[in-house]
Amino acid sequence: MVATSAIVSSPELFAAWQAHTPPVVQQVRTGIWSVPVPVPDNPIRYTLCYLIMDGDGVVVVDPGWESDEGESALLDGMVLAGVYPGDVRGIVATHVHPDHHGLSRRFVAAAPDAWIAMSPAESGALEQLRQTPAERLASERAWWAAAGSDATDPSIDPTAAVNERAHVFERMPAATLLLADGDLLPLASRRMRVIATPGHTPGHICLLDVDDDVIITGDHLLPRISPNVGLQHTSSGSPLRDYLHSLDLLTAYDHEALPGHQWHFRSVPARARELIDHHRVRLDEVFAAMGDAALTAAALAPRLSWAHGWHELGPFQRRAAVAETISHLVYLVEDGALVAKGETPVVYSLPAV
Repeated sequence: MVATSAIVSSPELFAAWQAHTPPVVQQVRTGIWSVPVPVPDNPIRYTLCYLIMDGDGVVVVDPGWESDEGESALLDGMVLAGVYPGDVRGIVATHVHPDHHGLSRRFVAAAPDAWIAMSPAESGALEQLRQTPAERLASERAWWAAAGSDATDPSIDPTAAVNERAHVFERMPAATLLLADGDLLPLASRRMRVIATPGHTPGHICLLDVDDDVIITGDHLLPRISPNVGLQHTSSGSPLRDYLHSLDLLTAYDHEALPGHQWHFRSVPARARELIDHHRVRLDEVFAAMGDAALTAAALAPRLSWAHGWHELGPFQRRAAVAETISHLVYLVEDGALVAKGETPVVYSLPAV
């Protein structure tokens, strides 16, 4: 949880979040609708899907988690907006996490001519995520070994990512349209420009309405929480450095944010700077927690502060915490504040004097 300067612009969504009551479908602009799609058994509760009207058709941004409940919620929202599954011209995935792109499969079945759009990097990440259970288990064990733990460590569970939810990547449709930074969505009646915002995932994108003051931010910029920015087996480079650069880009847009979760908000530049500051403080904490020791990421993560405390985290949350710890360590190594040695595991320490 990060202290927020985000100004609520959707009182109904905010009130529903605070009260733990079902959120509402809203028309946020002429031709743009916000539809909450539930994410079962998850504290994030729902994904905000956006319907962009285009003539007699509609483009769906981030349909949400695949479930019967989610499909029903999205269909109800579409009916309120006056469109139906057969009217879908295209689907945009800001990123391919299952709570954003999972439900796309069912709408492709209803509208087989619809295009599926995402960035090239996100398309590549999705292909890497299409693994058999055996391949995924091997990837997880290798990832944990590099992080400094293994299957005999009682604090982690390498099989946690190899469950029924992991198989959703095999069902998610591949891209048929690749969107680069600066591209416009293929719409006849609205100009929506792609802003590349990698960090949370390798190819995350935001969508800027060129002619109105709204920006669809996916998970890149959320009103109350900081998205996980971790180094995964599908990652390359420096996710945290990418994320901080992407946040800096958004300080130029004082638009209303339509995020992937929680509620709509304003003060995008202030919120972006707040998250940059949060990670700068986090980098200081990681460096201080290292001390003079030589540590793996798995050994360091329990020494850091987490919103609910390390001991309250389940296997999936601990994995996310270690992944985020790695991204901060990689950043410090790139800056020369730490050095990394070895591969299985990678051990971090202060540079030799």
